[in-house]
Amino acid sequence: MNLISFDDFIDKYNSKFVEYHSYGTGALNQCIDLVNQYFVEVLGVPAIIGTNAVDVPSKVSPDDFTYIKNTPTGIPLKGDIIVWSGLWGHIAIFYEGDVNSFTSFDQNFPTGSPCHLQGHSYEKVIGWLHPRKEIMSDALTECLNQHTKLVDEAIKKDKQIQSLVLSLESCRVDINNKDKQIINLQKEKNEEIIKLNKEKEAINQKLEELTERNKEILNQNETLEIENEKLEGEIEELESDIISNVCEYDEPIPLIDRLKSRKLWLAILGSVVLPVVNKVFNLNLSIGEIFAILTPILAYIGVEGVKDIVK
Repeated sequence: MNLISFDDFIDKYNSKFVEYHSYGTGALNQCIDLVNQYFVEVLGVPAIIGTNAVDVPSKVSPDDFTYIKNTPTGIPLKGDIIVWSGLWGHIAIFYEGDVNSFTSFDQNFPTGSPCHLQGHSYEKVIGWLHPRKEIMSDALTECLNQHTKLVDEAIKKDKQIQSLVLSLESCRVDINNKDKQIINLQKEKNEEIIKLNKEKEAINQKLEELTERNKEILNQNETLEIENEKLEGEIEELESDIISNVCEYDEPIPLIDRLKSRKLWLAILGSVVLPVVNKVFNLNLSIGEIFAILTPILAYIGVEGVKDIVK
């Protein structure tokens, strides 16, 4: 229990009733109740239970008090316990005074009165108890109060720090979880980049293949154009020969006889059948490829067929 000063004790209980201990309702708020409360809260010594005021000097421990008898020149000190004679006696706490009179902090004097500062003479005063322990001064009380306040504030700050530590730990856990999420996302991103790079490489490879195929087709087209020009030249020469040969005959050959040439019919059938076969059997031959196949065949058959007709 934190001790308080005598002045704080007066401020706390002035005009109030103090009941420290009683064995019944017939002895409430006695002078000894106030002194016992003073023993505990100001002096920090054990209370004296179940005794009359006049007997207190014989009941307290000599380690806690020095008993001083009343003399004509004796003056108690502030905080000393004043004891009166009588059947039950009276007891109070000295506040201030001189050799003629003094003021003390009393209860039940006059009978039935609450705690208050009361003036007295030294009549019937048999002596006083002086505490061996120094009564706490107001400055020390203030110091202790400040210390208690600082301790309370330190405890409060410590709780706040503990709360902040817990909050910080929670934030640290959240950060660790976010870091793991970021790592996983980065991993997924890298895997996606690798996948896209592979797809890009496949596309580039396919593009290169198509480019090479296109070059091959262009080269084939150039070759076919050259062959076509060559065949056109040969056809023109053949036509010139045919015309020359035809002019040598006096009688013209009937059309029906010209159509009897098998090579001519093969040429006609070949030009019709090959595209149909390509479509039916899904040979996927381009127009250029069909033309490349038919051109030399048709040219040969056509020339030979015309020769047969002429003959």
